[in-house]
Amino acid sequence: EFSLSGLEPGTHQGFVRIVGGDPLPCDDVRYFTVDVEPPSKVLLLGEKADDTLFLREALAPTVAAGAAKSDFACDVRLYSDLGNIRLADYAAVFLVNPPPLPNAAWDSLVSFAEAGGGVGISLGRNARAQEMSAGEAQRLLPAKLRWQSHEATYLRPVAIEHPALRELAGTADSAPWSEFPVYKYWELEPGSEPAQVVAAFANGKPAIVERQLGPGRVVMITTSISDYASQDAWSMLPTGPDPWPFIALANGIARYLAGATQTQLNYLAGQTVVLPLAPNE
Repeated sequence: EFSLSGLEPGTHQGFVRIVGGDPLPCDDVRYFTVDVEPPSKVLLLGEKADDTLFLREALAPTVAAGAAKSDFACDVRLYSDLGNIRLADYAAVFLVNPPPLPNAAWDSLVSFAEAGGGVGISLGRNARAQEMSAGEAQRLLPAKLRWQSHEATYLRPVAIEHPALRELAGTADSAPWSEFPVYKYWELEPGSEPAQVVAAFANGKPAIVERQLGPGRVVMITTSISDYASQDAWSMLPTGPDPWPFIALANGIARYLAGATQTQLNYLAGQTVVLPLAPNE
């Protein structure tokens, strides 16, 4: 195993050679190709810019600017700007603590997902069950909102085979989820389209749900990830002590929404490489 850093965007090729020599020289060289892509553009939407602070810092931390390149380039905009934003410029869109939106906004998000984009949603105090459980909102959301539950619990992913949880591989049993309590969350009921529970709370209620929308995908978290640590916080996921599980979870969901987990790009020498090509390629 070896690592490379400091490569500019583009395709880079090289080889690994055994220099000691052996009686069978024909397999002493292995060639490799590295494709370096620019950071995925992610649009973070909130009623105010502060709503996206914790998610933005998890995906593209400002303290690391210049020290290490992030996998994501985050743009922060307000819901009121949504009609003026070209969603096709982004790999994923994340709605942080969204309120009921105009029909035109839901339509644009549905079109974005149907074109292959990823939409993430973190519910919170701004959501309204009646408005978001019917009409255009249900063309996008994976489930209907039943009511706000005040039953304290915490996130407890059990099966982490889902690509959105891949960043938690090897840490599912050791992650101290109980140190990041959830005080409020939205209970759900089935929508008109099938949805999958990606992860549950310790009490068994859905914490993260997903639905496919054409070639795109929609992932919804049923509690807030935008609240500061206070007596009225919905959850302590991003604000508990050393919240590395939230950082891993946020990055895993963002990679999944941006399509980074869609194609296998890492292969062992000798394996058959399969790359899907678009019709115009």
